[in-house]
Amino acid sequence: MTRNPRLEAFLRARYEYDTCEPEARVRCEANVLSLASDLGAIYERATGQSLTLQEMFQITSDAYHEYRRAQLHLQRSRLNRTR
Repeated sequence: MTRNPRLEAFLRARYEYDTCEPEARVRCEANVLSLASDLGAIYERATGQSLTLQEMFQITSDAYHEYRRAQLHLQRSRLNRTR
């Protein structure tokens, strides 16, 4: 499945935020918010409607869960190769 590069960046940033160390939390949150704002602006230009951050998370929920599963699978396969 091919995704929009901006959506990929948002999903990656969201995953990094969910999995980051506490000392990186503020930086990761700022990155997610910035990318969400960019996606929201694109959506608004295309549709004339604005999205809240909550709506952005809801709309991308399925894609995010798929991305998260793929990342976890990738991590497991890397761990298995090192054994």
